[in-house]
Amino acid sequence: MRRTTSTVQCLDHVVPRVRSGCNSYRNLVSSCIECNSQKGEKASDDFLRRLYREGQLNAAELAARLRALEALASGKLRPPLAAVPKPAAN
Repeated sequence: MRRTTSTVQCLDHVVPRVRSGCNSYRNLVSSCIECNSQKGEKASDDFLRRLYREGQLNAAELAARLRALEALASGKLRPPLAAVPKPAAN
């Protein structure tokens, strides 16, 4: 779990599409390609618990990420929207 650069990131479904996950902002997160591949068709909370069991996350990190998933699913966590530039005055 680390910050990603634009060259190695992709969108990942929190609830995989094969498990009836949708393309809503409430179900999409940015992920590095390696983590997305490791997660596969698992739900994100299951994947995070696996990382915890393997020692890649501590208890506080796991709890924070699970809270973030809950906030995302409930609509409380929204992606920032880029500002649209105003057209130049003529």
